[in-house]
Amino acid sequence: STDAIKFYVFKDFIPESASARSTAVISSIDGAGGIGTSNICASFDFGVVNTLRVVAADGEDGSANISDAAQFKYASLFKGASVITHLNDGVTDKSQLATVYDATCTLEATQPTAGENTGVSIKALVANKSASISYIADKTVSFNTNLAWDAIYSIAGVEVIQLQNVEVYAGDKFLIEYDGNLYEGNFPGSQAAADATVAVPIVLTQITPDNKVLVP
Repeated sequence: STDAIKFYVFKDFIPESASARSTAVISSIDGAGGIGTSNICASFDFGVVNTLRVVAADGEDGSANISDAAQFKYASLFKGASVITHLNDGVTDKSQLATVYDATCTLEATQPTAGENTGVSIKALVANKSASISYIADKTVSFNTNLAWDAIYSIAGVEVIQLQNVEVYAGDKFLIEYDGNLYEGNFPGSQAAADATVAVPIVLTQITPDNKVLVP
């Protein structure tokens, strides 16, 4: 509604009492004209899928009309993370140059340059499709000094990406953005597990938006 001047964001549930709400609120967003923006990325640990509930108000909490709550899923892709994107354009075989974010989800002032890597690469396997991986990098390793494992990942029975990683990432969680959807997965736990994906790819798990309006 264009009457909304505030949006309040909560995690998991909205407390009944005003005093409890004031301490539970994750973000209070000015929303003049019914539109508001806020960077909540830094409020959450990387890769954790959270259920958020948002309400709109036509004034300050405690003295305002409150809307029904809207619920959706949210995962921080950028908090302290490195992001690599590859487009299967028939020109570039894979990508390993990352864009790096700090703990506030802001681009770090100093970014990696061509040739630098932290032991992770991504290759989109479907022609003309792009894929992005978001992961927590270990900046002490690289493909230059460590053996790489190759693993294939699938969505709905289709092989969509190939990841290379060095051993230090064994079992670590990552997030994948592909074809407008968000997925979660883990790097293989061993060289043998990576090799086995040639025959049986690892299935990526979609993070479903779960968008709904909660009516009291």
